[in-house]
Amino acid sequence: MNSAGAPPYGWQAHKNELTEEEMEQAGRARARQLRDEAERSYEIAAVLDAGSFA
Repeated sequence: MNSAGAPPYGWQAHKNELTEEEMEQAGRARARQLRDEAERSYEIAAVLDAGSFA
């Protein structure tokens, strides 16, 4: 694992391994779903800001 910088969004470093961060992964999945449904960026941001990941 590269020791420079932080892990990418949705991941966390744990004992030199990357593990998924559950809430961030849920947000990433929801953003992809909304993008695939042709939602606009500002609409996606509003949904994520509201915490609507499910």
